[in-house]
Amino acid sequence: MPEDLQVSAMRYYLNVRLTDKNKPCRATGFDKHLTRADYNNQDLHDQLLYLTGFSAKLPITMLFEAESLRKSTKLIAATSRGVYALNNSTGNWKVISDALGNATTRWKSAMLRDTVILTNNVDPVVYWQFDQGVTEADDQSVSPIAILTSIGITKAGVVVVWKDTAFLMNVVVNGSVQGNSIYWSNYQLPLDWQPAAASTAGSADVGSGETILAALPLADRLIIYTNKGIWELVTNADTVFSLNKRYDPQAGEACLFYPNTLISIGSEHVYFGQDGIYVYSLYQEKPQRVDWMHKASSVIFDDINRDSCQVHCAGYDTERKEMYFSWARAQDTLPTQTLVLSTIDSFSFVMDYGFSAFVTYTLKEPVQALRDFLLAKCICSSSELETYWSQFTKEGGYCSTPTNPTCPDAPTSIWTVTPLDLGDGVITEDYTQVTADANSLCTQLGGITISSLCETEERSDECNSGKRFVAASSSDNCIKEFSDNYYREEYVVIETCTDGVSLSGASQNYQRLGYSSLWRSGPLALTDSKNDKLLTRLEVEASSFTQSSPSQFNLRIGLHSQAVDPNQDNCGIVWDSQDPKPITCKSDSAAVSAANKTLPSESYEWPLYYGARYVYFELSITNPNVSPPDTGGGCCLSRITLDMESVARNWMG
Repeated sequence: MPEDLQVSAMRYYLNVRLTDKNKPCRATGFDKHLTRADYNNQDLHDQLLYLTGFSAKLPITMLFEAESLRKSTKLIAATSRGVYALNNSTGNWKVISDALGNATTRWKSAMLRDTVILTNNVDPVVYWQFDQGVTEADDQSVSPIAILTSIGITKAGVVVVWKDTAFLMNVVVNGSVQGNSIYWSNYQLPLDWQPAAASTAGSADVGSGETILAALPLADRLIIYTNKGIWELVTNADTVFSLNKRYDPQAGEACLFYPNTLISIGSEHVYFGQDGIYVYSLYQEKPQRVDWMHKASSVIFDDINRDSCQVHCAGYDTERKEMYFSWARAQDTLPTQTLVLSTIDSFSFVMDYGFSAFVTYTLKEPVQALRDFLLAKCICSSSELETYWSQFTKEGGYCSTPTNPTCPDAPTSIWTVTPLDLGDGVITEDYTQVTADANSLCTQLGGITISSLCETEERSDECNSGKRFVAASSSDNCIKEFSDNYYREEYVVIETCTDGVSLSGASQNYQRLGYSSLWRSGPLALTDSKNDKLLTRLEVEASSFTQSSPSQFNLRIGLHSQAVDPNQDNCGIVWDSQDPKPITCKSDSAAVSAANKTLPSESYEWPLYYGARYVYFELSITNPNVSPPDTGGGCCLSRITLDMESVARNWMG
């Protein structure tokens, strides 16, 4: 209840993050994904519409990190109709699928060894081998898992990998929906699902009438969430799986309700139930509503679109230890708001921006593609690559074509220019020569091997310094990277490249949007609900970042005779705005010598004279004097002081 708030607690934080020193600060924003000077299409801003034939961009509803056996990583993104793989070398994407899905599908993915398994609960389950090219008709790079079709599995709603085994759940078998069924592959063989004496492939069912919504590993278990409970899958040393029910509630109480909000924060799972945020671990009998999280989540569940349960999503920032829950309000079809909760402190804030997918992944650089190697060694020119090797099939290229390297000693052969006649008109280089020609490729490469070429890439990020938390914006349908800047970067207009050689379909045109930060109190009563309160002063202690055109503090004082909720627009609080104050450094002028400096004599202070039974304040940071408005303005608060006392009723006379 609003009147139960402690005096020092806030009813609402908007774009305010708590630092590691427990100071509430203006929250930072985000840039386009992998922002840099020489930018191409790393944020998937054009979605390669000129290659897919789709008429318009779609929300990105899946982000996934694929990691190969040799520890190379690749970011996978998907809309309802297209699946894309990022080429870190070119900064563009390859369309690996654009012939599946429909307007409402949402892709799910998991990876076993070098195989990414993809399902959307509409089409047959498909797979993509890490970095593989076109394998199917219509330039598709994903292929159906043939053995699944042979055993009758045509659709799956959930895919997860655990214990070197792939699992499909909530499946359609021989035309029959089996929402409670689980099928798993042979050990370390993601394409082998046929049960046999020498295979670990098999199946099991959770309770009849239950529908499996999602599954995530937790410690040494695979935890399976249904609409009516929680199950666990355990295994012994022989990879024999055993299924047990851990939580069997009445009428689905505390069960997962919004499937894409399930996240792991290490030793616990967190998700949206029907009536709040729940936390589940192996050390408790049932999911719990953590008190401070539950109180904060009213901002979600008082106004959530309950008819579109798939659009609400969540992610976990492992560096900041923050959970992000993005939801669509009752009138929205896509997320427009995000609740951020810290797993370190009992602190939460609202970000007035929505995201449609999240992922933490590790970008490992440098990553040299084969085409870059061929160009760098002058084995081929860029035009020759395109002539003899269709390198950009269903793939966006460079918006600005890279310049061919200067090669005064370009190789004239692989081993030798001396020919060798193999008969039947086959002539090749004389590979029987003991030594290679001086200007051959083999001589230039010396003793280098494929393993040594890859070693730098494999070891380039042993300490995970390239780990980053990214999200897909539901506003411009582009990928964002959270940053230390005080703006939000969005894509504006698609422009066709004028470079006739380049194959990328768009160049970038971005705008930086501002946002305000806000602290809003609850009803302040000084534990005295009978008498009026007299507020005579409010002071803010804060440290700000230097900027040429400083942001400003805006203050509103609210009055009411009842302890109503200030977060409700129709609660009837009478608000009165005060004069704004610029957020500048409170010290002597820079022109004063250090020896003559005195203590700062000013503070952010408002003399006031307000009386009511319940008093409220709202402090915000904005900047109308910069372009774009409300950008910048980094600031942390140390204290908000109010001079307020209880007085007898009718003190006004």
